[in-house]
Amino acid sequence: PQAVKGMQLCKERYGVSVSWDRGDVDVRVGLQALVADARGRIIAAVHEHNPVALQSLLVHRPTDRPALDAVRGECSGIIWATLSNLPEQAAVLVFVICSLSGGKLAEVADCGLHVVEEHKGHEAAHFILEEPTGDAGVVAIMRRGGGGPDSQIWSLTRSNEFAKSGRHFMDIIEPTVGKAIREAIPSLPKKQKISATFNMLDQGSIACLPHPSSVKWLFIGLSWDLEPTAGHDGGDGLAVSAVFFDKQGQALGAVGPGAAEAFGARHGGKGLLGQGLFLDIAAVPQAASQVFLVGHLPSSRFAKAFDHLQRPHCCVVDPLGTELLRYAPAVSSQEAAGKGPERGLLAGRFIRLESAAPVSARSGNRGSGGGGG
Repeated sequence: PQAVKGMQLCKERYGVSVSWDRGDVDVRVGLQALVADARGRIIAAVHEHNPVALQSLLVHRPTDRPALDAVRGECSGIIWATLSNLPEQAAVLVFVICSLSGGKLAEVADCGLHVVEEHKGHEAAHFILEEPTGDAGVVAIMRRGGGGPDSQIWSLTRSNEFAKSGRHFMDIIEPTVGKAIREAIPSLPKKQKISATFNMLDQGSIACLPHPSSVKWLFIGLSWDLEPTAGHDGGDGLAVSAVFFDKQGQALGAVGPGAAEAFGARHGGKGLLGQGLFLDIAAVPQAASQVFLVGHLPSSRFAKAFDHLQRPHCCVVDPLGTELLRYAPAVSSQEAAGKGPERGLLAGRFIRLESAAPVSARSGNRGSGGGGG
């Protein structure tokens, strides 16, 4: 294997994996990959909760294992990146390891990072992670070449940026991940804060939101356009609500135009082209493990309202006005052709996890019997 500092990656597909031996404490190590654009924004990620991103150009296969002698007893699986087909916005790939459960990374024995090219048995690079100083950190970076005829060639650099605590990349964005991205993109201002702006989500993928300790509340909005023939009241019948469920799938209640505030959420009122809610993450009851964002028809007299809606999209914005997430719920022609007041749009699902609060972009459902009326 070559020295891991600015090593050129000339093949189409590369895989990254971490392996280790069990020590006195059974630690489960997770491997995550982040995609940052030239402005330093994290626009996509794969991890244990979201194994596929960028239309399968970045994939985490937990059952894959490098066919190499250096691989230890335990393995994280392989994150495969098809570098040759990544979108132009992708400037940097950041690889993060973290202790998901059981203890600290320092308690792991003989932990190493493996980079393979094209297939599991062709090793491109391998290095030992010597006694990580924290629970999560950046261990490798792939960077798209800057300028010249070889601007599309990627390179690999080893990194050793660790945070003292954290179980997920969202826990260590600043300063740990931010420092690694700023070093990989020298044109970025040294004082620029790195943020996650997930605007390239695949259907059904999961994007992680900031921890409640760093962001007190979020605005969650569902917007749409209207057909030219809809008139000024074409979207008046649509209501946007947040429905809260416990771990057993039992409904706890909802917040919408008719019940404007509960469960740490407050409805922002009706709008012709959109509605939204303010969600105080820390105030959401512990019993609530999932929150569904839905667009629905509160009355049968608005049954035709869905016929006028076009291009629905969902966004999540933090208190500083930063758009953390934007995606368009997909609606099939068969779903859109449904009739009746029971039609609805299932726009997104929020799931509570231990370290970060992810939101899952779900497909729209505007067919008969979908989404609730």
